Amino acid sequence: MDPKVERSAKIISAFVLPRQRARYFGFITGKTDLDKFASRLAHFDDFDPRFIVSVPNSKHTATGIEEALRRLGAPSRCFLLSENTPLNGTEGDLHSVLETVIGYGYGSIICCLPGRLAFFEGEGPSDRYILSRTS
Repeated sequence: MDPKVERSAKIISAFVLPRQRARYFGFITGKTDLDKFASRLAHFDDFDPRFIVSVPNSKHTATGIEEALRRLGAPSRCFLLSENTPLNGTEGDLHSVLETVIGYGYGSIICCLPGRLAFFEGEGPSDRYILSRTS
């Protein structure tokens, strides 16, 4: 299996509401690849609320979010799913990826530990939170 699809499947399995998983698995394993799933991220509301960790407004910066993710075990490298097509399916340094994503209005998921820890950036400034199955 393609590593990008595998990581995306782990995100869906871990954090998406059970009733929506089959739909999103179809997006990532079909001919449309990851782009169809990523195109939904601006207004994504199918995360399981049990795994959402709010980030205080005062910490809505790359540094603040990186600190919170590191406390939960995030490594320095991460995988990015983003509706910003050139970034979708890429990997990079956690801090650099956070700076690239935060505040630009593109729906994105930064996967730190597949199936265990990620960060979601939606279209709006209040659409920022950590997705965690580690705490």
